[in-house]
Amino acid sequence: MNNSKHKIRDFLSKRNLSIFILFGIIISASIGLIIYNLQFIEQQFNGNTEISIKIYGNVKREVNITLTQLKSNYQQVINHRFYFINDFGNTWSDNYSGAVIWDIFNKEDCLNPNSTRFRFEASDLYVSRNILFSLVEQNPELVLLAYERNGMPMGGEPDRGPIEGIVNRSLFPDWNTIYTAKHTVAIRVY
Repeated sequence: MNNSKHKIRDFLSKRNLSIFILFGIIISASIGLIIYNLQFIEQQFNGNTEISIKIYGNVKREVNITLTQLKSNYQQVINHRFYFINDFGNTWSDNYSGAVIWDIFNKEDCLNPNSTRFRFEASDLYVSRNILFSLVEQNPELVLLAYERNGMPMGGEPDRGPIEGIVNRSLFPDWNTIYTAKHTVAIRVY
């Protein structure tokens, strides 16, 4: 009987220690995310810094594109209807305006010959699924860095950033929301 009490105490102290360590990890990660997002918000609302998109990874050179450049230097799609379906089967559509990603890659000439895919990365650390360049090359106007939704600039809504990486449903019939990213701040190339 005495031996089983020691086993129970040992188990509980190991469990409590594990819970304490896990709690510490969660708190540390939470603080890190809060600091990261506060720095991003400060950067967005500081009058001296314009939001920009970074293209990096398997590239010839890294590229930073400001929102102003995004709106003026690349092929534009204006008020085009994009269709979406999420993994719950919910469907909707919105009209988007933005820059054609394929045109950005071509004009910036930043891709390496062995680059095959990319993904959107957001300020809240969300990353989209990888998108094949071959698919985008065949359907360039269906993949955008959008800055307007339904004629309104993005960024005024709490759940949307000023730039959103979007992909039309016709490219991914099962569901396409996993290939999009609100609050897009970077495109990582593989």
